[in-house]
Formats: sequence, C-alpha cells, structure tokens
Amino acid sequence: MPSGSLASKLKRAIRWRPEAQRLMTHPGVGALTALSFVLIIGKAERFRCGMQVASYPGLVPLEESSGNRRRLGHITKQGSSMLRFLPVEAAQVTVRSLRTGAQVPPPDDATWTEDRQGRDGTETDGSPVSG
Repeated sequence: MPSGSLASKLKRAIRWRPEAQRLMTHPGVGALTALSFVLIIGKAERFRCGMQVASYPGLVPLEESSGNRRRLGHITKQGSSMLRFLPVEAAQVTVRSLRTGAQVPPPDDATWTEDRQGRDGTETDGSPVSG
C-alpha cells in the first residue's frame, strides 16, 4: 500500500522540478497544475520559439489564407487537451479571486469547490439537475 497523501507526493515531485517551482509563482497555479504542465511539455529546449510551444497543445488559430487575404479562425485543438485545460483553469481561479478579493487558492486544493455559470446565465453548483 502506498504511503503518504497525494499532496505530500506532489510536494516531493516538485522538489526535483525547478520548472514546476517557477510556474507555481504565478497566481492560480498549484502543484498539480505546474507538475502536469512540466511533464507534458518536457524539455523547453526542444522548441525553437514560443509559437511552437503554443502550437503543441493547439492554442494557435487556424489559418485560411489565400493571396493577400489572411483569415484566422478558431484554435486548432490539435494537441493535448490536458495542456489546453491547465492554463485556462489557472486563469479562471485567478480571475475569480480578483473579483472577490480573496487569496488565490491553488486549483488542486481539495477543499475548494467551484460554482459554475450555466449557459442560461444562472449559477450552478455542479450538482445534477433534477426533474
């Protein structure tokens, strides 16, 4: 049986990853988000520029160009969906905390629950809708 909680295992793993420690200095980025990002991206040296890093998870716009006309569409979503998900969640945590004036909780904090807004604009607590 494995010993220790997930939080303690994350802390041990973070000690060996200075890149993850640096990411955790950003508001909204906790240990799980930072470590996941570092493990999915791998060595930054394998990318020639920032555009390649953005292209890896599919965060660049689709381009449909012809002649002098350049049209940029939606993001391509051609990479890791987890890698697209992580920075969005960290940003949402940060924005929500700035609105309320509260301290930014890390997104992997098990005690923190998130209220979401439904498509019709009403607040939901994530529980299934009955009836």
